[in-house]
Amino acid sequence: MNKEFDCIVVGAGPAGSMAARTAAENGIRVLLLEKDPVIGIPLCCAEAISIYGMHQFFRPDPRWISAKINKLMLTSPSGHKAEVDHPDAAYVLDRKLFDKDLAVQAEAEGAEIRVNSCVTGLIRKDGEIKGLRVKENGEEMELGLME
Repeated sequence: MNKEFDCIVVGAGPAGSMAARTAAENGIRVLLLEKDPVIGIPLCCAEAISIYGMHQFFRPDPRWISAKINKLMLTSPSGHKAEVDHPDAAYVLDRKLFDKDLAVQAEAEGAEIRVNSCVTGLIRKDGEIKGLRVKENGEEMELGLME
């Protein structure tokens, strides 16, 4: 088991998996840590994404799409409302599948993935972060960053 990496990404949600995938694509030795035992469970935020936004980063897999949204109402904290009525406004995603597939893509590019891995602290030396303290499957360990 490798204990030194060029990059350690904490959290296998969409942003973490995308960061891990991008780093791995560029030849960086990357570890992606997820505190939960299954990527995508439990859900931590909403499942809706604008179709335009989705296409900026992905060619959507039809399996990810639970529904298509054509009309929505946005309400600000002060009560102001804005209605969007567009045939391609947004998708509702199956986040469990979406999150898992993004992590699989990162792994396919070379990222190592570990679940049940909760970061408990930073390892510092001379004012710099040199690694992480992690509780993985109940076992405490230290993971270092390559010099």
